[in-house]
Amino acid sequence: MTDAELAVFGAVTGLIGALTGIAALVRDITRERHERGRIQTWIGIVDEHSKRVGQPWSEAKVVATMMGGRATNAGRRPVRIVDIVAVHSDNKHSKVLPNDVAASTHAMPAFPHTLEEGEHVDFRVPLELFGEDTIGFAAVDSLGNRWMVDKKTFRDAHARARELLSKRGAP
Repeated sequence: MTDAELAVFGAVTGLIGALTGIAALVRDITRERHERGRIQTWIGIVDEHSKRVGQPWSEAKVVATMMGGRATNAGRRPVRIVDIVAVHSDNKHSKVLPNDVAASTHAMPAFPHTLEEGEHVDFRVPLELFGEDTIGFAAVDSLGNRWMVDKKTFRDAHARARELLSKRGAP
């Protein structure tokens, strides 16, 4: 092999090695982003029903209309949910329901709550918690991240809650 051929061979081999290293780095970064815990949140209007055993659902009575939500771990690693909060226009948040009230009404599980891959936690929120300055709901994890409900879903739910509260005669 001549010196020129050896130089070309070395350059091609070096280029292949560099491209392989970059591809491995990109794969590791995307895998890390995909595997870490992340929360998807949803919220909407739900009816709480009163139903006796054996009674068909068509005869069940609506006893309360509440805001219902779900926080799901869409990542592969466990995530510890510390609380579900209402986010206000000044970017501060307040607890949706204190743990003692939540546990006694079965509206929410006691927090903190650990979600494994694919697990979810459901919660119920009284419509009265939807103040005019409420701009969203979020699940807060143990690292302090706020996983917000998307804005369109929240706006639709907020408008429906205001409509239902005005029919009831609430402020």
